[in-house]
Amino acid sequence: MAATENKSPVNSKSLEENYSKKTLRKLQSEVCTQLSCSVCPKYRCTSLKMYDEHLKSKKHLRRKFRKESESLWYCEACKLKLPNDAEWVKILKVEVKSVM
Repeated sequence: MAATENKSPVNSKSLEENYSKKTLRKLQSEVCTQLSCSVCPKYRCTSLKMYDEHLKSKKHLRRKFRKESESLWYCEACKLKLPNDAEWVKILKVEVKSVM
């Protein structure tokens, strides 16, 4: 029987052995320019660590929550997307007054 070889995924040590630090920094900057946050379009990162930290940040999570909950408050009568429940209540009060 032939023995099967266990291939491990590429780790950072093997990359450091094969490439110089300057080359690794250049590759990382090229990759980071292609990373973009769909929730925070103006955000630009300079490293993968910075990008990961951004995805965990309160600002990003708050924007993500707002974007996901934006479609929850929609008035069929007015054809409006409302940002929160307080605006929804205001619209309902206006619609009730206009019906009376």
